[in-house]
Amino acid sequence: MVLVLTFMATLALPRPYRLLLAVQIVVLIISLHGVTLALEPIARFPTAWQTAGFIEYVTRNETVSWDLDARFSTPGFFAFISFVMEAVGQDNIEPVLRWAPAVTNLLYLLPYVLILRVLRATWRAKWLAAWLFIAANWVGQDYLSPQAFAYLLYLLFVAILVNWFRHHDETTRRSGRRRSAETRESRTGPFWTVYNWLLRAKDPGELPAPLATVRERSILLVLL
Repeated sequence: MVLVLTFMATLALPRPYRLLLAVQIVVLIISLHGVTLALEPIARFPTAWQTAGFIEYVTRNETVSWDLDARFSTPGFFAFISFVMEAVGQDNIEPVLRWAPAVTNLLYLLPYVLILRVLRATWRAKWLAAWLFIAANWVGQDYLSPQAFAYLLYLLFVAILVNWFRHHDETTRRSGRRRSAETRESRTGPFWTVYNWLLRAKDPGELPAPLATVRERSILLVLL
């Protein structure tokens, strides 16, 4: 409750204090994903230890066994973690399992902020969206796993697309302005009155796409 009240109080300030807002979101991540893990003797969730078993199998046998478990049909993640641990000389995966949820959520924020950057929204709306993204995320689904890593890749993919691969011609701009006018006309009633008072009325949609050279897009396309 204290974290919620202090964050909302910061949003009520007349201008954004970005460092303070960022620290509050990081503290929220630590509170949701780090405090319990720091207090418990071992990493949480049995499924996380199943992942550790798959990684150990790949490390020990240098191969996978599709007839042993269906999850070996997506072995890239297990092989990647095995490679990283061997590269850094780490043979104990428990600390990795313990802190994976907190680190994963911090990594999620990087592409998510890039996605928010292109939206037509006030600074309060964008920071509130980042806070809700962490607060409403399903705790326990971001452990060390292929799906958590795939979701990070998905966010990165979308962030790059909406920042450097959008194209807006004049027809799109006119259509966007027409939709904005229709939206403003439809937003009547007590809810929208409070919404506009808190976040100010704003045209929906995206900001104009930043200019990107062919070289920059080519590099990003190879990265994707």
